[in-house]
Amino acid sequence: MSEKAKVFISCGQHSPAERKVAGHVAQVLEELGFEAYVAIGEQTLEGLRENIFWNLETSEYFLFIDFKREQLDNSSERRGSLFSHQELALASYLELNVLAFQQRGVKKEDGLMRFLQANAIPFGRPGELPDLVKSRVKEIGWRSDWKNSLRLELCKPPFADAINVGTREWSRYFHLDVTNLHYRKPALMCSALVRSMVDRSSGTPVDFRMVELQWAGSSQPFAVIPPGLTRQVSLGSVPHTRPGVFEFNTFSMSYQYMPPLQGPAEWEIEYVVTSTNFPPQSFRAAVKTGASKEDAAVERVSKRAV
Repeated sequence: MSEKAKVFISCGQHSPAERKVAGHVAQVLEELGFEAYVAIGEQTLEGLRENIFWNLETSEYFLFIDFKREQLDNSSERRGSLFSHQELALASYLELNVLAFQQRGVKKEDGLMRFLQANAIPFGRPGELPDLVKSRVKEIGWRSDWKNSLRLELCKPPFADAINVGTREWSRYFHLDVTNLHYRKPALMCSALVRSMVDRSSGTPVDFRMVELQWAGSSQPFAVIPPGLTRQVSLGSVPHTRPGVFEFNTFSMSYQYMPPLQGPAEWEIEYVVTSTNFPPQSFRAAVKTGASKEDAAVERVSKRAV
């Protein structure tokens, strides 16, 4: 995952000149250290979901550029870009940081603009925009070194041997690092669950009943992760005396919830970490047990979007 803040650039692209300006604005932002996405008009619902909506949801900043269009009836003013105003409404819903630019001649405070109090910066020729964007982004202090996201990675080293307090036997524990990439916002009410399990040799799904996994060093099912810091959550453990077994460390006293996986075998498990104020993140792991604890392994496999 990129740890650069993403800027969603919403602007009209009706002409080659407008498309050229959009590219120059993206280049300026990338030179400032940001990831830039230029919104392109989509004609299908699938295209909207996969490109526009997904990139809006995964952006930290929203750059609104309102080019003038046809003249309004009985007025010297012109309307702005309809598609950009629709994207602005979505950005407002997602509570993105908005920086707005409006070409002179466009009707001011039209539509959603009157409610957002975005204080759009006026511009004349489209060619003025790259320098205007660069100076304004610096002036208001947009930062490129953060994400409104949680990052999931295997701990390093990947396991630790410790005594299980309940059974008093040694086990090999595997943990996941959950890092808050935001620069100022704590991640609240974080919980970790298993979403799915599959036997890798047969492709057969493993039945289970969902329950929260344990956070390292905590007796609570929910965790707070301060900005820029990391907490560990348990993926599971392998008892030294029963190395073919993979046990889940949960808050349930019943094996009806998350029963141990009986091996030696290999499984693919999808874990998901949720938070009340961050998008959910998933982590897919290949989990293997064998004839000894040294055969036990957890590795990341290709990640799917939540």
